[in-house]
Amino acid sequence: MAKLSKRVEKEFAWQQLRDQIFAGESGLKIEDEIKGVELKDGQKITLQVVYVSPDGTEVKFVSKNCLKDEYPMNERRTNKGGFMASDLFQRLQTEIFELLPDDLAAVVSEVKRKQIVDGEEKEYSCKLWLPSEMELFGEDYYSTAAAGEEQLEFFKDRRNRIKKLGDEAEYTDFWWCSSPTASNTTSFCNVGDYGYPSGDVASAALGVPVCFTIKKS
Repeated sequence: MAKLSKRVEKEFAWQQLRDQIFAGESGLKIEDEIKGVELKDGQKITLQVVYVSPDGTEVKFVSKNCLKDEYPMNERRTNKGGFMASDLFQRLQTEIFELLPDDLAAVVSEVKRKQIVDGEEKEYSCKLWLPSEMELFGEDYYSTAAAGEEQLEFFKDRRNRIKKLGDEAEYTDFWWCSSPTASNTTSFCNVGDYGYPSGDVASAALGVPVCFTIKKS
């Protein structure tokens, strides 16, 4: 017998949602969406829940599509210092973060993430981040994964790795992930327009999604 499934939509306040997440009572599930989030430059994005901790007190959000503008990882063709030392990392923490509506920006958590840079594991803090190659694909095709990294369940479906430049764009495009390639000093990993792993020189301009975490300290 066929079954009818209805999606329930409701309005909410970011502060209220943060309090619910801190209490482990948000009820959010992987693949839930928050639509119509308007950035300060007029762009509207759709946020998808890509991870919920077992106790519900940590939730990771990634925009369904990238921002409408493309950005290089670095102005120069280098991956020296990894993502944490990149021009795009700084841009994410400043001008892109400042595009968020004030009520959303107020609830974004600063989180610690790890990355292998020049063979050594490095830790860095950030508010906006990009998924690593391991989080996206479950394997380190081009990079070296940090200890404990694993694929996020949401990204096991290739279709969830495909993104456009803005929600209104017609075609899918390539977008950056945070992992520097291990085999050379010029490139970072990215996601191809069909959702497969790829790599490109750091000076190439590619799509950038909005990724953040709300978690209880």
